[in-house]
Amino acid sequence: MKNRYKSLIAIATGIIALLVIACEMVVEEINFPDDAKVNSEITVKVKLKLVTETDDNSRMVFAVLAPKSWNLKNNSQLTLTTDGYAAQGYSEVTDEQLTVIPDNETEKSTALSYPVAYQSKIGLMGNKGPVEWTVFKSSTIFHINDKVSTAPIYGYVTMKIKTGPTPIKFFLGIGFCGTTWGLDKESGEGRYTPNETAKEVIVHGELNDDGLEDYTVTPSVSTVPSTFRYGDIFSIVFDASETELKGASNVVLCGKAILSNGETSTLENVSEDRIMDNLGDNSFRKYIYPKQLFSVPTNVEIEKMYVWFLSNDGTIMVKEGEDGHFVAQASE
Repeated sequence: MKNRYKSLIAIATGIIALLVIACEMVVEEINFPDDAKVNSEITVKVKLKLVTETDDNSRMVFAVLAPKSWNLKNNSQLTLTTDGYAAQGYSEVTDEQLTVIPDNETEKSTALSYPVAYQSKIGLMGNKGPVEWTVFKSSTIFHINDKVSTAPIYGYVTMKIKTGPTPIKFFLGIGFCGTTWGLDKESGEGRYTPNETAKEVIVHGELNDDGLEDYTVTPSVSTVPSTFRYGDIFSIVFDASETELKGASNVVLCGKAILSNGETSTLENVSEDRIMDNLGDNSFRKYIYPKQLFSVPTNVEIEKMYVWFLSNDGTIMVKEGEDGHFVAQASE
């Protein structure tokens, strides 16, 4: 009886496995240029693999996770070429333009727009800074029949992307599915298998990487809002948990401003009016109006701004490099 029971379990497990493994979906390669620069057009190439074991008729969905500041909806062009689709009895797709899926078109398993569905189910893939999913689709409806062929179908996506103005390090996320079933792996009926892949990439500055924003780690210095100009009021937020100021009750904001008249304004000593608000859990915040903070004349502009931090008695300093943390304003 026990052996028969074990055999039934094995058979049931095998049936479940066949139901669950509807197809194989893999992001095989993400080729990002090593010399990518700010404010430039770069070409990123992605290789996808699909091995189907069930019938399906669907447009391809292609999702990209990148910095919000890049605005991929308006600053990218994507094309798709296939290899292996001819085995299904159809012509290969060559340099077909992928289009952004409108927000009123929803993903099947969540009934949410595709970008929101990807963020809800896949997340930000390790990024600690402001990133977003931009989701595209093919115009071709792919007809897949496992009775015709189960040979792999490869997709080659070429992305031409306009980078942002700030040097940045982040996890570029890539994923794909189909419009018919979306990200449905829970119902047992879908054709989707998780395939999302992230690659750590860097976009360099034109001359150097000063002010590099690193989205791969929790930043010790951030701003609220994240996008601002030096003429705005905004807050500097300092996370001291991984620094020598961990456990401090008071932290003093210090800084340096490079001015348009060639002068420099530096605030490097302890000052009561620059003591930051203690938010608890080693987090500190200070609202600033930079021109007032650095006593900048009305006819002079701030070109660059750096900050660092002191203990209340001035004995402990947390400072990145020679100048401090570069606080970059948004481009005009």
